Amino acid sequence: MLDSNLSWYLLTAVWVVVGLVGVFPAIISPMAFDSPGSTSNPFTVGFAASIALFPIFCLAGAVLPWILQHWSFAKWMFLLPLLDIAVLAFFVFGLERFHGGSFGGGRRSG
Repeated sequence: MLDSNLSWYLLTAVWVVVGLVGVFPAIISPMAFDSPGSTSNPFTVGFAASIALFPIFCLAGAVLPWILQHWSFAKWMFLLPLLDIAVLAFFVFGLERFHGGSFGGGRRSG
């Protein structure tokens, strides 16, 4: 039981620290919209949204397991920040693959 509690404390501490580190990228995520056409590019919008929401996912991943600890699925709540990272990876891939890495939505030539 002690080992299980220790892992919960460690995961909580990790997600709180990572969430605090993720606040700065979240603050500057609107800078993704500074190029023309970027507001109409769904990959750019998703990219910026996933970065902006990352600290919230980290906070949820740190707090929800403790709130729901009497439910069998509570330990899976620690994976919420990884869900946001997977969504971010999808949007980064889409930006690179379909728009040549351009936030403005320019098409890749060739």
